[in-house]
Amino acid sequence: MWQRLPIELQQLVKGTGSPKLQGFAKARPQETVYLPGQSVYYEWKDGKWADAITYVSTYNEQGMPLQIMASDSVTQVPLGRVSFTYDAQGRLTLYQIEVWLGTAWVNYSQYRLTFDTHNDITSSSLYTWMNNAWVLTDGNRITVTRNGAGVWQEMIMETLQPNGSFINTSRQQYTIVNNRHTEIVNQIWQNNAWVNATREINIEWADFNAQQYTSYIEQTWGNNTWQNAFRHTFSYPGNGSSVEVTENWSGTAWVNATRLSLLNDAQHNLTNNREEIWQGAAWVITSETRYLIKYGDNNRVLRTVEQQLTPGTTTFMNVSRTNNSNFQAFSVTATRLALRENQGSLYPNPAAEAATLEVSGLRETTPLQAEIMNSLGQVVRTQQVQPRQGTLRATLNLQKLAGGMYFIRLRTSEGAVLRQLLHR
Repeated sequence: MWQRLPIELQQLVKGTGSPKLQGFAKARPQETVYLPGQSVYYEWKDGKWADAITYVSTYNEQGMPLQIMASDSVTQVPLGRVSFTYDAQGRLTLYQIEVWLGTAWVNYSQYRLTFDTHNDITSSSLYTWMNNAWVLTDGNRITVTRNGAGVWQEMIMETLQPNGSFINTSRQQYTIVNNRHTEIVNQIWQNNAWVNATREINIEWADFNAQQYTSYIEQTWGNNTWQNAFRHTFSYPGNGSSVEVTENWSGTAWVNATRLSLLNDAQHNLTNNREEIWQGAAWVITSETRYLIKYGDNNRVLRTVEQQLTPGTTTFMNVSRTNNSNFQAFSVTATRLALRENQGSLYPNPAAEAATLEVSGLRETTPLQAEIMNSLGQVVRTQQVQPRQGTLRATLNLQKLAGGMYFIRLRTSEGAVLRQLLHR
């Protein structure tokens, strides 16, 4: 149902801020934005556009979404809706999902956030509607320590346990020089102690406030010593685009391994997500998603077509299409909240044997846990997944699961990614 929100709504919900629990993105001058009151989402099946879903959106005066309702475009039967609540500072504090059960709306889940005075997230909690009450089913607590200039020195994340208590999960410790991070040590909690996992050293910044690296070396902890693993080098072609080259340590030298290109158009909308590997002294594309965007007056996004490169060819195949209409104009100065709830993509959807979860902009370098939950909010399968260079692409095994509606949840230090999946 929430496979793909319209581009404008993704930008509003996701924001463009630092990937370190920052509550808000960088402030921008006042501008007029045009947001769709209606979006129709299609999937490409059997050579035609099918399974249309209509999203109807309402906003507050600042252009932040208050409610998004999904319905079948043919029958007009409601499917689900999500509502947003903000505090006096404009921070998203409550995100609630309801589903339509034939004659009435029924609560499904709530995602609640709290913030500190720096607008960093201090807790994220997932509540599930059970026996006519909201029950806390998942949550994280985050404690951040800063120096006198407000720069992070340490971040500790705790995770909710079945007995209601919280235990340590991960810790990041920062070395600061001239109020910039030059080294980050990532640790995990094992046997009641912090254990080294990875670290980033020799960090150089293109823009520290925007959290844009120039380069850093990633090391792993093994045999009681730090060992070189990857070297990351970044460039920024413009319009918010980025290119990341990752090299592997061969034991004696750095060798090209992968290249990730996130390319935006002049309106700062993503047009290409390309992954390449170094093969035979040249870069070879292994996967690419592109977005064909049609603009109207005032850069309104009228239509977006998502396409994926067919492996081993230069041919792109349709995946999805979104048509936007009923635009509304908002004059905004608000910084955009960086919440992970609607980030990433999940495809194919519906799926039979497997589905692929993709999430970019991740801060973690250690394995994460992906959970498959049934319509009652019960976890029916877990799978450990490994981000690479800030991007996760994981194939989720759906075999032997009964057909029906499921939710995929990925826990990150910035909150949970939650996507809905129809399994056939």
